[in-house]
Amino acid sequence: MDISEYRFNRLIAKSREGDKKSQLELHRAAEKWLSRYFVGRIRESRHEDLVQDTLLSIHRSQANYNIDRPFLPWLATIARYRWIDQLRKDYQINEVELSEDQFYYETGRHVDARLSLQKLMNQISKKQALAIRLTKIAGYSIKEAASLTGQSESSIKTNVHRGMKKMSRLSFNHTHLE
Repeated sequence: MDISEYRFNRLIAKSREGDKKSQLELHRAAEKWLSRYFVGRIRESRHEDLVQDTLLSIHRSQANYNIDRPFLPWLATIARYRWIDQLRKDYQINEVELSEDQFYYETGRHVDARLSLQKLMNQISKKQALAIRLTKIAGYSIKEAASLTGQSESSIKTNVHRGMKKMSRLSFNHTHLE
């Protein structure tokens, strides 16, 4: 079950008031969101541990959450920090932290992939890029993406399809020219 920003905000407010049912629903929804967020960002063998570790951080930080602010950016920020912490742990050598230069060298493939993706996204329409970012990268459902953008669900589907098709064509042409 995907839930909206509004629903997340209501759940965390009720959860902080001690509503156990809301706590459980918030936990499950956050767990689902985090699972989608971490796919492709971390080795599969570390995925579940990272989700659980992040849920624990969220639980601990819940009292500091400002209910007047959107929940999903707060959740994404915590997830990002936990992900970076996990990458650093994964790249430790003999229990010595990698230097910042080594860290970026080791994770360079991810940076290169992101830069390549950004170049491709710059070559498609803004609506197509937004639909792809929301559905394929951020993990929102078609319905959620439509709600966030004001586009119809069929427009989101069309923009994703056409954008992906064009990026695939551009990527294919680029790799065969080298």
